[in-house]
Amino acid sequence: MNKEVLLILETGIKKLLKTSLSQMDWLRTSSRLIANNIIFSVTCTIDLLAVEIFSSNESNVGLYAAILTIISFLWLIPTNIYQGLKPNLALMLSDINKRSELQSKLNRTNLVAFILIGIQGFLIIFFSREILLHFGPHYIAAQPALIILTLGVCFSCIARIAPVLLVYAGDEQIVLKWSIVELLLMFLLVIPATYYFDIIGTASATTVVLIIKPFVTILIARKTLNLRPISIF
Repeated sequence: MNKEVLLILETGIKKLLKTSLSQMDWLRTSSRLIANNIIFSVTCTIDLLAVEIFSSNESNVGLYAAILTIISFLWLIPTNIYQGLKPNLALMLSDINKRSELQSKLNRTNLVAFILIGIQGFLIIFFSREILLHFGPHYIAAQPALIILTLGVCFSCIARIAPVLLVYAGDEQIVLKWSIVELLLMFLLVIPATYYFDIIGTASATTVVLIIKPFVTILIARKTLNLRPISIF
């Protein structure tokens, strides 16, 4: 049995080595997607690391960690709402005759997503003081930063479908390039903003960075795919 397994592995490796790079599009695509996910994971940690290293007050780390915990629920909305589109997304993007059908589905899904994002964002902002009090009385100091970052994340969540459309259309290299730009901007903007303005600066700079990539990819998707990624009508 072990010999058979080794033989299968040996045959597979030989075929892989003999396959030309031009026939390995799946490998390039997978590599880009993996790289994009790694970069996104790193990007999501830079703001908290910046607070830990460059903030003038050590207690700000706890304040900012509480903010990230609260807004993490917002990211779940686009992740789950658009899941129903994904099974047929590549097929519909590859067929020009299905674009109107795809646009119609996008409109309906966007409407649901935007309503949920708006409601949750409003609740976080309106009850920000009460929510922060659950972490402790001194966490009230994080209220301005929480409001700023909540607004930024809401806008970013609204536009999150655009990179997904580009990936399923085979333009994952565009998304990867803008993920790299996003990562660089986090270093260039968030670190100095944290150093000079503490967590207010961190939240403001992070908000700017979070909005740039999704909305740039919206413009690219409109041009290359002939779709309106954030339309609701």
